[in-house]
Amino acid sequence: MTSRQVPVDAGDREMASTESELRHDHPEVADEVIHTLVRQAYSDLTPARVHSFLPILVVRDVQARLRAEAIA
Repeated sequence: MTSRQVPVDAGDREMASTESELRHDHPEVADEVIHTLVRQAYSDLTPARVHSFLPILVVRDVQARLRAEAIA
């Protein structure tokens, strides 16, 4: 494994934690929507060289998508 790869179990825990945080912050949004948006954001950002900031970037991305949907 290279330094660019995140172990699957660590990545899964990271995504679950991010989903939990977003569910807490946005109780009005269905769990399935949060799950889908988090998976999509992680997928979009996974090619990044540095993974240290993935959770915060994913949260910001999902929040931006939720705001955009609320406006639409």
